[in-house]
Amino acid sequence: MPIRTAAVVGTGLIGTSVALALRAQGVEVQLYDRRQSHVDAAVALGAGSVGRPSSTVGLAVIAVPPSHVSRVVTEAQSRELARCYTDVAK
Repeated sequence: MPIRTAAVVGTGLIGTSVALALRAQGVEVQLYDRRQSHVDAAVALGAGSVGRPSSTVGLAVIAVPPSHVSRVVTEAQSRELARCYTDVAK
C-alpha cells in the first residue's frame, strides 16, 4: 500500500529535505516543529502544510535531535499521529 499522507516532526535541514522528497512523490505532508521560523521556511519551500491532519497519517518521520526522539515518538504515538513511525537519529 503506498504512503499517501505523512507527518514530519522537526523541520530543520533533514526534516525539510525528507518532507520535500515525500512531496515530490505526491505525498500530502503535515509539518511540525517547536520553532515557528523552521516551519515557516519549510512551508515556503513547498515541503508541506501546517496543522493537525484530519485523520491518522500513514507515516511519521521524527527528525529531531537524538536525545529527543524517545519523547517525541511517545507523544506522537499517544496522539495516534501515524500508523508507522521512523526517525533520522543516528
